Amino acid sequence: MDTFGQLLRRHRERAGLSLRQLDSLIHFQYSHISQVERGERRPTEALATACDRALGAEGALVEAYRTERAGATDMRRRTMLRAMTALAAGPAVAPLAEWEALRHGLGDAATPHHDEWEQIAADYGHGYYRQARPAFDGPTER
Repeated sequence: MDTFGQLLRRHRERAGLSLRQLDSLIHFQYSHISQVERGERRPTEALATACDRALGAEGALVEAYRTERAGATDMRRRTMLRAMTALAAGPAVAPLAEWEALRHGLGDAATPHHDEWEQIAADYGHGYYRQARPAFDGPTER
């Protein structure tokens, strides 16, 4: 089964678009799109939706994103359950070490991914620098 990034690349190439051309259509940085295609970065729902529309994927990219996201959520749940089970079944020899291991395991499983925040900041910057600036008529008198 293809990853989201592999499917995105296939649809982009089928449409005959370069990364920069897709960037101009969906307003996500081409370097970000490239990282998602290579699996170095997780996609966001906004990216999946924009790519799906621009590439005419008829919902295939959004569905691939949701499937991949559901798998990641399930993995986090399993990690938390495994950590809780280990704590409950473990010997009481070093309870502080067990609690610390549990804290790290749960923290890693429950922490939101910073990729989404990075994309929000990138989108804001992209929009900010592309919007038209008002004309400056000089200082106004009071």
